[in-house]
Amino acid sequence: MRRPIWHTALLILLLGPATLAAQHNAGLILEPPAGSYTRQLSSLSDAIVNTICGLDDWQAVLLHPTSPLLQAAEAQQDFARLVAHTPGFDPAKLAHELDLSDIFVVRILMAEDADITEKVRLDTRWCQAGQKVIRGFEILMSDLGPGDIEAAADRFAANLVQGFEAAQPIELPADATLTPTTDTTTTPAPVADAPAAPTDRPATTTDAPVLPDKPPPLPDKPPAPADIPAPAAREPSPPTTEETAEHVAAARAALALGDLDLARRETDLAFKYGEPLLSVYLLRAEFAAAENDTEDRRKWLQRAAKVDPGAVEPLLCLAALFHADGLWQKAIETYDRAIAIDPDCVAAYVGAATVLCSHNRPKQAATYLDEAVGRNPQDNSLLMKLGDAYRQAKMLPEAEEVYDLAARTAGPHLRSQIFDKLGDLYVSAGQFEEGFYCYAEAARLRGGRDHPLARKRYNQIMTTADEAVMASLQSAIQVFDKYSRDRTVPREKAYLASEQASEQITEVTGFARTVVPPAAARHLHLQRQLFYNLALEASVNLMTYLDTNMELPLKQYENAATEARAEFQQLRKLGEL
Repeated sequence: MRRPIWHTALLILLLGPATLAAQHNAGLILEPPAGSYTRQLSSLSDAIVNTICGLDDWQAVLLHPTSPLLQAAEAQQDFARLVAHTPGFDPAKLAHELDLSDIFVVRILMAEDADITEKVRLDTRWCQAGQKVIRGFEILMSDLGPGDIEAAADRFAANLVQGFEAAQPIELPADATLTPTTDTTTTPAPVADAPAAPTDRPATTTDAPVLPDKPPPLPDKPPAPADIPAPAAREPSPPTTEETAEHVAAARAALALGDLDLARRETDLAFKYGEPLLSVYLLRAEFAAAENDTEDRRKWLQRAAKVDPGAVEPLLCLAALFHADGLWQKAIETYDRAIAIDPDCVAAYVGAATVLCSHNRPKQAATYLDEAVGRNPQDNSLLMKLGDAYRQAKMLPEAEEVYDLAARTAGPHLRSQIFDKLGDLYVSAGQFEEGFYCYAEAARLRGGRDHPLARKRYNQIMTTADEAVMASLQSAIQVFDKYSRDRTVPREKAYLASEQASEQITEVTGFARTVVPPAAARHLHLQRQLFYNLALEASVNLMTYLDTNMELPLKQYENAATEARAEFQQLRKLGEL
């Protein structure tokens, strides 16, 4: 493989302290606008996930009712309580059950007024293990363009870097609720048959008699609970041309506010007055998801796909549902149907690739992602996914090329993730010098911090640094041995090899001084510095001998090289390399 595209001689001069906060394992609950799926929202969601995963020693997992972490019944119940913000529920309880340090509930809210400057708002609720308070922050966006999304990701990262205690405490009344997602386990009211449409309404295709495969219509006015006065639905009136989906819009608004009863009544009216069946069926699929009725949800999604063969949204939902049920081949077929309808549907390519990667078919996944990249060449998140697929498939040159391409145009936050991935790539191929420079550049892009590195991350970076130092020293030794034994290389080449080794070891040594090790690794860090100093001493004495031909520097080189090798082997044992 070729070396990275950056200039290593300048890299260390730019490095900041490579320090990290303690390890965070975060659970993420994303709540996009109900029923509003767009490519931009997909990119925004990806950016939020990548933001968390891209921070030093942060890992993130998406939480939803079918998440593997929520297999236990108690965990599922507590997940629903968290999303609904049940009074008296301690959010730290769920974090403890799932072995998570943090849980984020991120709502993506869209403004309907075109004159409003900030059209998008990210409302984040932050729950941390061991804390009984919910904190939060919000981010306002003027649009959903690539620049807006990147800026929002940077602000999201800045809030996380500032820490939990710096976030704003959220004081909620005892009966307040967070807006639940459509995947919670809340049980809505039962469904009954709806009466026929009024005779004074003009006939439409949706006013025709219900076909045998069409589900029974919903009631005009479902009974409200006896102890809670239900909000009254608006009195229905024949819609004008401009208002043919007013009840669907009202149902969406009620669903976004968590009022399922009102949302159901508006959905009933939308069906009754012939509003678009695609929207009505998708709403009913969301209600089935709220009841955790997978079969009913699948039925409504299939009918939504049937009523509008040109719509991809029901197919995307169906494919995800098939995958969650273990029907991964059927999921791929459904994603293929979505791609046939809309070849520019990025979510379909990514969904198919995700399914294939999860079933150890990364080469097939790469074909989907490569097609998506061809249609969206400026989407760096797609390039990263393609690089990941190539790496999983052991197609290392292809992965390197794609990562390098993404790094050229990505912002600092995303570039730090790319360099980390490149570092992992080079280390897996045994190219420790390149791997070290990638990790160091990722640390520089994230900026310095005064916190110690977490043990896992410390071992990962410093082990690569050890290997880079030993590889540099060993390269100089091998060239010198060829010169001294049989003169198969000229003296000048041996001198240049020792000089290059000295420069590279000096770079690593300088970087190591900026690293704050975890408390348990302080002794190990001191031993590393001894190894680096011995390796540097050996390379400098070798240069001196080749320059002066004096015996004393030769002896000092041999002794330092022997001690450096011994220290390196000891580090391998202590660090379980």
